Amino acid sequence: MPMGWIWGLIGVLTLVSLPFVLAAVFRSVSRKLDHLLEETKHDGAIIHTKCMIREGSIECPGVVQIVDDQLFVTGLVKSKRFLIPLSEVSLRKEARWWGEGKRFGRHAFHLDSPKTRGLIIAVNDPGQWSGIFSRT
Repeated sequence: MPMGWIWGLIGVLTLVSLPFVLAAVFRSVSRKLDHLLEETKHDGAIIHTKCMIREGSIECPGVVQIVDDQLFVTGLVKSKRFLIPLSEVSLRKEARWWGEGKRFGRHAFHLDSPKTRGLIIAVNDPGQWSGIFSRT
């Protein structure tokens, strides 16, 4: 039992360092997302913003935009890139992201299209998106 203090010290150091590790990870993701936002900007984009994307069981941050009546969805996960004509998109449901809570202040749009299964796009400013998806 004389070595028990070592495990206590390791536990305390882990708890103290955890916020710094998490902050570094979130900062890295935020920088990558900012870079993706700049990289994907089309000149004719009506709306171009950061979002959370969920398709199937994969959820990732990304960028969504509307250009020439096309919905461009680009996720940080390389396999999550979609180009869907707005005429093929139908709004199934509008809801708060993460249920009824106000986590991240995001608003989720549950979309159906022939190219995706269960696509959900969550954005911070739902006003413009509500108008676009209600017309589809």
